[in-house]
Amino acid sequence: MIRTHAAGLVLTLAGVVAAQAPSTDPAARRETPGMRARALLELAERGGEGAFERSCAALDDPVSVVREAACAALGILGDARAVPLLRERLAEGEDWIAAAQALGRLGDRPSFDVILARLWSGKESWFALRGAVEALCSLDRSCAIALLGSQLAAPDGPHGPGLGALLARVGPDGDLRRTATRLLQDQRLPVRIEAIAALGGAGDLGTVSMLMGRLGTAEPVAERIALVEALGALGHEFAVDPIAACLDTGDALLRMAAVEALERIGHPTAASALARLIDAEQDDLALLVRALVAVGRLGSEQGLAVVARRLDDERQQRQAPEFSRVFPFPMNTFVCDAAAWAALQLLDGTAPIERDALMAFGRDTPHFDAAQRAALRARIAGRLSR
Repeated sequence: MIRTHAAGLVLTLAGVVAAQAPSTDPAARRETPGMRARALLELAERGGEGAFERSCAALDDPVSVVREAACAALGILGDARAVPLLRERLAEGEDWIAAAQALGRLGDRPSFDVILARLWSGKESWFALRGAVEALCSLDRSCAIALLGSQLAAPDGPHGPGLGALLARVGPDGDLRRTATRLLQDQRLPVRIEAIAALGGAGDLGTVSMLMGRLGTAEPVAERIALVEALGALGHEFAVDPIAACLDTGDALLRMAAVEALERIGHPTAASALARLIDAEQDDLALLVRALVAVGRLGSEQGLAVVARRLDDERQQRQAPEFSRVFPFPMNTFVCDAAAWAALQLLDGTAPIERDALMAFGRDTPHFDAAQRAALRARIAGRLSR
């Protein structure tokens, strides 16, 4: 999905494809649906003459991307005459999320209950529903948080992945913190995981200490992984040590989540923790490769010495079955290739290979040959001797 910045409009991928599809009508080729959608938004932003009338007429356009743009344009214009038209589409139309966003922008509080009802009855993905949650928060922030939290806590509520991300759309907020903290006491693991996701995604640094404390005692490991991911998303350096401690556990997924979180935090102490892992790890080659890539992307020269020592490691990691959900593409990278990539990132700030291409090489021999790696080792020695 893509978002047009000016209008805050969510356009579905299907809508974009339809908007870009060639037409058999010569007149339509001169003005595609995508062009009409952009024109509506631009006219509304300028407050141009006839913008309201054109937007109203476009609500009946046969192409969804144009109808969504028309809803957004009416929200931008702020004309109360649009409310009945948008309410009609909210109640019955396919473009109800765009209508909800526009009504939120117009401050139409009576639409709140209708948006909430459609939120749980629709078949849209959690990602698509973000616009509806934003509309609810625009109309009544505190009530939206309370109702979303109640829905998550309900015995028959939706506990699948994504509801925490919807709550996180609220952003840093005292009501959200209180609601999510209460949900952390729920006996059901999926509810706790979604509450953790909400706290991490909302960006509330005031929750870092609480999440850190919980990380030391949480069970099962799925909850610890959620806590590590949330702390990584919050990005505070205080979380480095408890996250780094997870590298010493025996769970492969938790250790991988810790590497990802340390990279997201990006503080020098995180780079140091990753360097220690690279120096000591012997068995988990997937973790070793991922840590090398993380050190390279962080750009901290603290990792140069340990990266140099891995340039001769020609073991090839094979993707374990438990990582199929984390890395859907095959990962068969040589450790020395990851080390060479990291070295180039640290020395030059760039590498001739994209990260994802490196991670999915699947070659029978290393990409960087012995001579190239020897040259890199010499460059690192020169850099370290300065």
